[in-house]
Amino acid sequence: MLTCAFTHPLEQHTYEGVIRFLYYDMSDECLAQVLSYMVDKEIAMIKDDIARYYNADESQYLDVREQLISCGYDDWLNEND
Repeated sequence: MLTCAFTHPLEQHTYEGVIRFLYYDMSDECLAQVLSYMVDKEIAMIKDDIARYYNADESQYLDVREQLISCGYDDWLNEND
């Protein structure tokens, strides 16, 4: 889903938005692991960023959400139901 929606490496705004939207459906460890493939940061730094951005104002990242939706975000969410 991420490689479909975004180029590597993620831009900062996109990175923050991905954290915001995936946080509640993934453990911190899994999210950090996935993001480590998309950015050039160590997992410990990514975990710090997760703590910083997980509850950011969603309205700032609606463009990121739209990109995720275009690559199956809603389907991915529904798989967990």
